[in-house]
Amino acid sequence: MPLAPLLPTREGLQNSFAFVVLDGLDLGSHRTSLQILADVLDVVRDGARKTRIMYHANLSFRLLEKYLRYALETELVSAPCSGDSCYRLTPRGHEFLEKYIKYSMKSRQLEEQRRFIIKERATLEENYVAKMNNVNSNGIPKHNRSGQILS
Repeated sequence: MPLAPLLPTREGLQNSFAFVVLDGLDLGSHRTSLQILADVLDVVRDGARKTRIMYHANLSFRLLEKYLRYALETELVSAPCSGDSCYRLTPRGHEFLEKYIKYSMKSRQLEEQRRFIIKERATLEENYVAKMNNVNSNGIPKHNRSGQILS
């Protein structure tokens, strides 16, 4: 199965991998190791030097070294050849990105469903349970200290 149609290109923000992964992400939160690795591999997809990877994946040099070393050890990227200082994505790296994109989309869908369910619960509690809690055991509405019925 060819990977190119499944993997977004860097042309245009909405077609980029970063948009797929980061859309809906709380930008105040920290990235997971999985997200960072995916960011590194996305930059390396078309071949990239360390500086480009560091800036596009938004990493310090220390973290870049850590993730590149891991990606090399696990054969997700290939080391630069003599005369060429670009890291390249291996077929295994392409497979990882493809699976990560699918995972990320499913995760985002589940998060949206979770938020919807939380809103539904709050509506149910507000409309039914809160009113139930303001009625005594005889079914008579409870009153506050000034004699007003609690809603």
